[in-house]
Amino acid sequence: MKKNKNGKAEKRLLITPAQAKTALSMFLQHPEKMKLEKGITALLEKLKNPAVNRIFDNYPDLLQQYDLEELLSGNLKIPDTNKQDVKTPGILSCLQVLVYFCYDLKENPNPAHHQFDSLRYILKSITASEFINELLLVVITVTGVDYYKKYRQKNTALQF
Repeated sequence: MKKNKNGKAEKRLLITPAQAKTALSMFLQHPEKMKLEKGITALLEKLKNPAVNRIFDNYPDLLQQYDLEELLSGNLKIPDTNKQDVKTPGILSCLQVLVYFCYDLKENPNPAHHQFDSLRYILKSITASEFINELLLVVITVTGVDYYKKYRQKNTALQF
């Protein structure tokens, strides 16, 4: 078992590549994929942040001007925004791309395929742990710190 930052042991639910492939297949069935895509939109709506919505809507244009790594850093000077307002649309955009391409990538696992370029670009721009931490911040922003603490307490009590 791996220990996290707080010194607590983490249990991995998926250990083997076969388990990961099975889980991915379950998530990427058409109804589940649609739920994931709608969930990203719902998460964006629940943030109720016009600056995040504006940046998210203009993300393709921003990617023409800036590298993804630069956008994900949040260090851009965009009027009427703070650092997190710039980071959040990037995280949600990356998640959207991953959901969109995952099924195709699973069906066509050829690394030379053009869709792997998008995946490589995202992986080059942010580490998995940074991505998860940023996504967690977005979720906590929507749910609230108190709710998240209660959720963590219940999961800890259940010994997941």
